[in-house]
Amino acid sequence: MKRFALLIVLISFVLPFMKAGDEYRFSVLTCMPGSEIYELEGHAGIRVQRIDTVTGAILADNVVDWGNFDFSAPNFVYRFVKGETDYSVDARPTPYFLGAYAYQKRKVYEQPLNLNDAQKRRLIEVLNDNFSPEARIYRYNYIKDNCATRIVNVIEKAVEDTLTLSSSRLPASTFREAMSYYHRNYPWYQFGINLALGSSLDKKIDDRLMMFSPEALRRMLEGATYSGGGEVISGTSVAVDSPVATAILPATPWYLTPMAVAFAVLIITLIITVHDIKRKNISRWYYSLLYSVFGILGLVLTFLIFISVHEATSPNWLYLWLNPLCFVASAGIWVKKAKKLVFCYQIVNFVLLIALLVIFFTGVQKPDPAFYPLVSADIIASSAYIYISLCSRKTIS
Repeated sequence: MKRFALLIVLISFVLPFMKAGDEYRFSVLTCMPGSEIYELEGHAGIRVQRIDTVTGAILADNVVDWGNFDFSAPNFVYRFVKGETDYSVDARPTPYFLGAYAYQKRKVYEQPLNLNDAQKRRLIEVLNDNFSPEARIYRYNYIKDNCATRIVNVIEKAVEDTLTLSSSRLPASTFREAMSYYHRNYPWYQFGINLALGSSLDKKIDDRLMMFSPEALRRMLEGATYSGGGEVISGTSVAVDSPVATAILPATPWYLTPMAVAFAVLIITLIITVHDIKRKNISRWYYSLLYSVFGILGLVLTFLIFISVHEATSPNWLYLWLNPLCFVASAGIWVKKAKKLVFCYQIVNFVLLIALLVIFFTGVQKPDPAFYPLVSADIIASSAYIYISLCSRKTIS
């Protein structure tokens, strides 16, 4: 039944040309952020209204959007992590679209497009092309090809011009800073992004690239112009009124944040290593646990860097710190014959950790704040192992 209803919607929307006596109105709908992690930058679509100019009756009123995906698709999670997530364009009746966001208490803005009749005809043709079998499914890219960037693309094709967008007015100059702004109440999610995505997120970008966020695009359309000087939109109104922050979860308590956990790891490491230095013996259980965790994270980075097709996962300088070689320390510490191997690993590890801090401080790759205490814990553990190993050698000699 749902598929039949969707088919009816698509058939009612896809029209090759404007009919005599009909008027088309187009507007950009921008939905404010929601509580789910894939909703934190908001959502956007193009509203298409077909109106009888004689009677004023609305003959069709649908929203076209490019943010649709299927959780039930085979291997969805694996393909998503690997970067092979396919999204699709769909159309649904505007009352259903707005009703869903009203239910979620997410504010929706509407911005009517200033288009002449020729541009409206081309926009219909461009949208119809997007519904063709070969174009309806596309390979989603979080920052370069999503529900917001596609809107600008179809408008530019319709008007045969490049839009001059206004400032996003975000307190950010890189993709990572913009993400941090939108994810400020979700520190663990941002921690994961900062772990998985590399230095390409820290390159300076212009305002146009900031339009990966639908909420930023809304701001950028206000005052946006065509090359001839005409304004892209005729204003901004509210289609669904709701307090902006209603749907967003409250800030994570400080004691549950990555920074709190990282400092706890640092303090525990410091206490244990001081104790180990005093007795000149390694707490193997703790070293094994610490470097096993680092090794597991290293396996994740290995997958993202060498197997995933996400363009932002490489280069990732965190690989100097988190890599499968961490298992040398976690497993080798239990094997007497591996003492020299673990010692050599810790020498190299110490040097690489210092190099990573230099990379952090120079801004080549901006770290999550929680990385500093975690790297510091690794440096302390590595230094303690080297020191105790050298003391042990002196005692034997």
